[in-house]
Parts: sequence; C-alpha cells; structure tokens
Amino acid sequence: MLHVVEGWEKTSPILTGELVDEADNPLTTAEVSSVLFTLYNLDETGSPVINTRNGVQVLVGATSTTGEFSIDAQGIFRMKLAVNDMPIVVASRSVERHVAQFLFTWLDNQSVSRTGLLIVHINVKNAEKVT
Repeated sequence: MLHVVEGWEKTSPILTGELVDEADNPLTTAEVSSVLFTLYNLDETGSPVINTRNGVQVLVGATSTTGEFSIDAQGIFRMKLAVNDMPIVVASRSVERHVAQFLFTWLDNQSVSRTGLLIVHINVKNAEKVT
C-alpha cells in the first residue's frame, strides 16, 4: 500500500502508519527491534537526503537519537517530522515530492530476524506558491 500525505514547507507534520509483518499482522513496540528512517527528495537528480536523515535510528529504546517516533499496542506508529525535514529545495516549485522510508526489523515467532519497508510519499507545498 502506498501512503501519500501532504504538508506545508517549514512545518512539523506527524506521519502515521502501520508496521506489519509478512502476514499483515501489526507489529508493536515489544516486537520491533529497530526502525531506520531515511528522508529524501524524489524530485532532485540522485534523490538527495534531506536534513541528514539517512538511516537514522528513531525507535526509542533502540539507541534512538531523536525520541520523535512511537508505536502503540495496535502497531500504529507516529513520527513527528522536524521543521528542517520539510524544506522546498527549488523555490520555483509549488510542490515537491519527498519520500520518508522506514526500514524496520523484528523477530518472528521462530526468533528469526525479519525486515520490512514502509514508504510514505510527502507532497511538500510551497507556502509562497500554493494558494
């Protein structure tokens, strides 16, 4: 499932979604061992990383450096983006396409390490161009 959200530049939106295993069962904080967050600009050549967000551990209790990410008992996550995560790189654009990538790991019921990937497309609106 493709997640697409919209937000204004220089704001701090909250991304939400569900981390699930291969059978689409929700994963909770107790089950997830790592969440690495990468944020990049889809509209630029080479898809450059935004705000040095390249494989940053965001899961509290797993050497998180941010404390901005949480997962509830139903497997729903919340990630509060920083103002610097929502730039307009090319001022002439009314909207820029950014991608938030969550690479997460958990242990299955046989204690085998598994990896999943959730991608969220963010349409960042230029406050000076969009009315």
